[in-house]
Amino acid sequence: MRVVTFSIICTIYLFYGCSANGEKENPNHSSIVGNTNPFSDTNSKDSSWTYHGYNKNGVRIDITNHQSGTNFIIRIKHYNDSLDIDLNHLGNDFKEPEVIWVNDKMICIAVWWSGPFGRNLFVPIHNELHSYIYINKDIELADSLTNNIVFVDTVINRSKLVLTTENLITRKKKSMDIEITDENDEYPFYDSLAINNQTLKVWINGKQKNLDLKTIYPLDLTTTQKSMFDKIEGTYFDEICNLTIEISVFGDEYFYKYSSNERKMEGKVSFPNAQEPYLILGGIEFAEDYFDISLPEDDDEKRKEFERLKKIDKRTVGIECFYDASEDQEQLIIQNYGNAMVYYVKLYDCGQKYVHLIKV
Repeated sequence: MRVVTFSIICTIYLFYGCSANGEKENPNHSSIVGNTNPFSDTNSKDSSWTYHGYNKNGVRIDITNHQSGTNFIIRIKHYNDSLDIDLNHLGNDFKEPEVIWVNDKMICIAVWWSGPFGRNLFVPIHNELHSYIYINKDIELADSLTNNIVFVDTVINRSKLVLTTENLITRKKKSMDIEITDENDEYPFYDSLAINNQTLKVWINGKQKNLDLKTIYPLDLTTTQKSMFDKIEGTYFDEICNLTIEISVFGDEYFYKYSSNERKMEGKVSFPNAQEPYLILGGIEFAEDYFDISLPEDDDEKRKEFERLKKIDKRTVGIECFYDASEDQEQLIIQNYGNAMVYYVKLYDCGQKYVHLIKV
């Protein structure tokens, strides 16, 4: 009788574990695309497969399983930067990795989960893939809008829960103590969570408790960032393509004017990360990002597919520039197009892969 009961419990656990996994949002997830491991010895006889977890806006994530499910390798590419993560090196149990979300600053990949709890890898974009973050704690919430995560830091002898919020950009933390009583004596000892860039809201037995997060969240334009861009105002020119970008400041807002032989545009400048020298020219649509370069012109069927995708007019908006003020001459650098793996063209009025606009 005990054996039967135990079997039923295991079946229920597996069913709900898979259901929880299915509820996670997995952007641009595709089916298995191969049965060999591209990162291992080609003579290996183990069973391997690879699938694309994500491929958009210059970010590509491929997940490979090999050695009969005992290991996974995650390969991440962001333009010319790449990273391979072997989950065995994390030293903990894992399940099949799953891309949960990707924003303009961070990649979130679940590597283990059970019901509402999980452990995630967080990988910063913008040439910092190697600085990935793995927190070996039960992560209750990973918010893609604020890049805040909430995890169980400590449970003290079933008398107190320490709940910690960390911002993945600033790496600053704040913690909250939750008293464990007879009314909330089941893990995780609270009812629900909600978060924004100002506050963590925790409901315990129907009552709300708040944690102020203002001190850990990066401001839109900090003093450090103003110092980094304090000389950015001015006119930048690329001689090869005859492109001009003029940046001006009004109050606390930055604006640009773009001109070439073929068009003139203007809009706002934004700064996605206070610690990095990148800026976004808002409102400019990519010239091409709606098809893969593997659609050759001499294949009628694939050419028809290209035309279909082109009509959809799927576009990425916002041109990222690297601001280089490290030498005597300031410049803006734009990587204008990608490669066969990650194909795009940002500016149709310039044929250079890297556009160098020198401050005049």
